[in-house]
Amino acid sequence: MAMNRVTEKNDNKIIKRRSVKTSCLERRIKENSSAQQTDFNAWIFGRIPIKPGHHILELCCGTGAQTKYFLKLVGKKGHVVALDISKDSLHSIESTVSTVEHSRLTLIESDIDLFDKKFALHHIQENSFDIIFCSYGLYYSKNAHEVMNRAKMWLKPNGSLIIVSPFGPNNEPLFRLLNECGVKISEFIRFTSQDFMQTVVIPWGFLNFTSFSIKILENKIAWNSPENVLSYWINTTFYDPKKKGIVHKKLQDHFLRNDKFVNEKWVMLVIMSNE
Repeated sequence: MAMNRVTEKNDNKIIKRRSVKTSCLERRIKENSSAQQTDFNAWIFGRIPIKPGHHILELCCGTGAQTKYFLKLVGKKGHVVALDISKDSLHSIESTVSTVEHSRLTLIESDIDLFDKKFALHHIQENSFDIIFCSYGLYYSKNAHEVMNRAKMWLKPNGSLIIVSPFGPNNEPLFRLLNECGVKISEFIRFTSQDFMQTVVIPWGFLNFTSFSIKILENKIAWNSPENVLSYWINTTFYDPKKKGIVHKKLQDHFLRNDKFVNEKWVMLVIMSNE
C-alpha cells in the first residue's frame, strides 16, 4: 500500500512536469484548436465581463493563449499581470507581444501556490484587480482552496474570480480508446480533468461569493488522421510511450471505418463576484 502511494506521488510529479512543458502545451493547443467545433477563446471571452481599463491577474497563463486577448480588451489604460511556473512559457509570451503591449504587461515566474509572494517586487497591492482568471491550471495547486482564499484578497471589492477547467465526461472518447489499449488513466488525471470543478471550486464559490455564474461548453474535437490523435496524446499528461504502437494500430483500425476520430472537451467556466 505504501509503495502504491509512493508510485502515485512520483506519477503526479511527472504529470505536473509535462503539464507545464512549453513544447507539449503548444502542441496540445495546436491539435485541439485546429480541429475544434467551437473556438475556445471566443467562447471564453464572449462570456466574461472585461472592460477597457481593467486590471487583470492571470494565473497559470502558459504560453499566453488568453493573455493576448486580455491585452487587447483592457486597452491602453488597462494592465495584465500574467503568472506561470514555466520560464520558457513566459519567454514565449514576451517574444510575441508588441512593444506597445509590453508596457501594459507584467510577467511573473512563480508556482501558483506562491502566486502573491513576488507581488511586492512589482509594487502590486491588495485589492488591485478587477478580474483574477485561471484557465486549466488551478487543479495543479497543492491547496486550491487556499489559492482561491488568497486570490480573493487581491480582488477589488466588486471584482470577479473566474476559473475555467474541464469537467464531467471530458475526454471520455479518447480515454475509452486508450483504456482498450491498456493505457492506465490515473486517478489524478481523472480528478483534475473530470471532477475538480464540482468537488472543489463550486462548493467553495457558493460559500465565498454572493454572485455565482456557471457556463458550460461541449466542444467536439474532430481529428482527421491517426497522426493528429497521436500528436495530441503524445503531448498530454497521460501519455504512455510503452503503449504507442498498440494505440497507433487501434487508431488505424478506427480510420479504416471512419473518416474522423471525435473527442469531447467538456468545459466549465465559473464567474464568482460580490455584487
